[in-house]
Order: sequence, then C-alpha cells, then structure tokens
Amino acid sequence: MDINLLTISFVGVFKTPLPMIQQLDPEFCRNIFHSPENTVSGFTPAGFVIRLNTAPAPLINISLDKFIIVARNINELFEYIEAIRPVIPEYEYQAYGLNRDIECLNVPTHNISVWMHEHFIQSKYKIGSRFNACSRLNLQFDVEEHEILNLDFEPRAGVANGLFVAVNHHNVYPIIGFPPLEELQKSYNSSEEKVNNYLKIVCQDE
Repeated sequence: MDINLLTISFVGVFKTPLPMIQQLDPEFCRNIFHSPENTVSGFTPAGFVIRLNTAPAPLINISLDKFIIVARNINELFEYIEAIRPVIPEYEYQAYGLNRDIECLNVPTHNISVWMHEHFIQSKYKIGSRFNACSRLNLQFDVEEHEILNLDFEPRAGVANGLFVAVNHHNVYPIIGFPPLEELQKSYNSSEEKVNNYLKIVCQDE
C-alpha cells in the first residue's frame, strides 16, 4: 500500500472563544499564497477565510473558536505560519491539532467499500452472501495521556483501490502563539511516526 500526503494542517483551539474575528489586510491576503489572481479572502459563515479559487489547499480560516492553516506540504505550512505570525495576536490555545489528509493507494482490492467491510467489520456482521460494504469509518485511539488520534476512512473518489484517510492528531496541551518552527518540525515528525504505526496496524492484511 502506498501512502501519499494530500494536505497538512495546524489547527489551534482557542482557550477562550474570540469576541470578534480579526480581518486581515487585503494586500497581505492576496499575496500570502503567491497567487494573487487566484486568491480570495473575506468573511464567510465559517469565519474569516483566505483561500485559492482553484484548489482546496492552501487555506487559512479564523473562526471564533479555532485558527486553521492548511497547506500542501510541511514546507508551505511553515512558510504560511511564519508569514502570519507577525500580523495576528499571540492567541492562547487550549489544544491543537497536527492534521493530515492522505491517500492510501494500491490496496489489494477492486472495490474499496467491500474491502473496508471485510477488513474492519467482524465477520459475524456480514449478512447473507451478497454485497456487504462500508462507506465511512472512524477509529479513535488514546495515543498518550493528552493525545487523541482520530482516523476517518472512506473510499478515495474515482480510485477503485484507493482509500482516503483524514488524520486528526489532537493534542491537549496549552500553548501561547505558534511554537517555533524547530519545535513544530519535531512535533510533526513525531506525529507522522505515530500515525504511520497505527495505519500499518489497522490496515495490514491478516
């Protein structure tokens, strides 16, 4: 099974919900992704958003309770963190997520929904001899005393033997502002190792 990174993100959960959402300078918003002609920003029902018209990532979202930065790789993520660090307050976070969207390709099947049912669901819940499938599954693991790992599995759209996995590595550690990049790099490296270990266990063939 081949694992490819689709997006990587930092999600900070505010210690106290914001009384109001900060609007960032329009010129800063237009240029942060180095594609001003494709970048839009403004208030939405989800909060203040900076995003590309052409792709789901990169994206920055400030809501009343969270700060989200999504990038296509870790170097871009760190670039956006460093760019936005001086233009926002040092928010206090009660927890943060080191998250990823990944795809698992070359799963040994031609029907990933059937594979999910056979792989994750006990055989006693297979009913009859016809089609039994699973379209979405969430697994949650208590990784450390203050860390929860959520893995959301679903078929990869348009790929017969592909699996999409949304990874939420929730860390209940209070922090003020964004950690230094060196510290963040270590955290993401550690998180990736833990995630890959769990994926290897839960997706391996019996």
